[in-house]
Amino acid sequence: MGVPGNSSFNDPTDGNYNGNVDNLPALCAIAANVTHYNGTDWFSVGLFLPREWNGRLMVSGNGGMSGGINWPDMGTAARSGFAAMATDLGHRSTATDGSWLYVNEKETVAWSWKALHSSVDIAKAFIKYVYSAPAAYSYFNSCSSGGRQALMEVSMFPEDFDGVIAGSASWLFSVESVWNLMQTTSNQPFNASYAIPDTLWPVISLAISEHCDEQDGLKDGIISSPALCDIKFESLACNGNLTEKHKCLRPQQIATLNAMHTDWYQNDKFLYPALELGSEALWDQIYGKRPSDSLAYQMSVDPNLKQLHSTVLGINSPYVDSLGSRYLLDATDYDISAFKKRGGKLVMFQGWADQAIPTRSSLMYYHRVQEALFGSQSSRFEDMNTFMRLFLVPGMLHCSDTLVDAPWYFAAAEQPAWLSNGTRSTPGFEDKEHDMVKALVEWVEKGEEFDQIIATAFKKPGDREEQRPVYDGFEVVRQRPICAYPRLAGYKGEGNPDEAGNWECRASPTLNVTKLYY
Repeated sequence: MGVPGNSSFNDPTDGNYNGNVDNLPALCAIAANVTHYNGTDWFSVGLFLPREWNGRLMVSGNGGMSGGINWPDMGTAARSGFAAMATDLGHRSTATDGSWLYVNEKETVAWSWKALHSSVDIAKAFIKYVYSAPAAYSYFNSCSSGGRQALMEVSMFPEDFDGVIAGSASWLFSVESVWNLMQTTSNQPFNASYAIPDTLWPVISLAISEHCDEQDGLKDGIISSPALCDIKFESLACNGNLTEKHKCLRPQQIATLNAMHTDWYQNDKFLYPALELGSEALWDQIYGKRPSDSLAYQMSVDPNLKQLHSTVLGINSPYVDSLGSRYLLDATDYDISAFKKRGGKLVMFQGWADQAIPTRSSLMYYHRVQEALFGSQSSRFEDMNTFMRLFLVPGMLHCSDTLVDAPWYFAAAEQPAWLSNGTRSTPGFEDKEHDMVKALVEWVEKGEEFDQIIATAFKKPGDREEQRPVYDGFEVVRQRPICAYPRLAGYKGEGNPDEAGNWECRASPTLNVTKLYY
């Protein structure tokens, strides 16, 4: 269907992404159902083909276990002139509904990799037909499960994309699923002496922030390097005064908190990292609830807590690995040399305050790629920098947003749609220094490398301070550079710390620790 300029699009059949996509340029919107020749595999694909096309394809992924066409992220790409594509991955569901997973092998494989790869071929064919020319370059930009899709693509189908942005990637999905379930049930039943109630998570978060904040050299409410923090949770003990239990922890609760912040080992083998210090403020969303049916279905067990404890929590790592291998759920082929050889560029990012996926999982992936391509003793980041960058964002939550006014916005996947329906790029700063997509395009097409991206903290309209600049209705709170790993941004010691020019990227030996990740 034709969509006039400065108008909206809505797909009412899409239960997960069915809101209006506003402020669109003049374009053709296409939704198609695809059935393979054998009649067993099916999926849907959506396309925005703008009249004023920039000659490029941008593909968007999906979050969590969702099935649906990601029209909002497609709208962001179309506003910048990209032909945009997304797929429902072969089913329709919300991000937390995994009732279909493992139950239907066809849908599991389609969700994991098959529908996306097939949709890329379809999108390129549509583009060539409509514009009478192929896309000069193809890009992928997504977060969370979409980040996993990105890393699956660069290893399995290195020819699909020239440039990829993978945010907060759940790349080790089968292991992460078990870890998530272990973490959730470790705080249950809710009436147990060791369980931490929802009311205490803000208290814990504040105490950690107050202890860890200045250890990065600046008191600003943002924990820039959790690795520098040496907090002992015993400092939160009630010391026998249980009348203040809403403000302190019992010894058993301290043990629970310590366990939650401990990396997962099995038979002395490192499996998965813990969430970071500074991510606790929203832990009630994870640890304050019963295990969701989706997680129960993921493990193919009865969604009964006792059954989960006896089967899932007793699971051994070979079985976990077999889940990932059977359905190709995990991006564990770290040899992505074919993608590198053809000139592909990979950018990863994740927030240090991510409350859903441990931030150090991105470090795991980075170092395992480094080992696969350059050897286990390699510490030459210049080798990785020829094709890959990792940006770790202080104070940012899962994929977007912050609770502490930390600069987090750089126009990557999901972020423009989070800021407002109709946003493109970075309001007031539509350039490669402030927009990760623009920076990636320049790197791919012109060879212009980037070692930092300036992130912005915006306040939404209605909560303004007159002395702060406002762009397109959004007030700028502060800006800072986010540095490519292994460097971190440091305050120069003078000037307004809310201005990016008063920060610089510095070496950070506290981050360059690889022994856990092999």
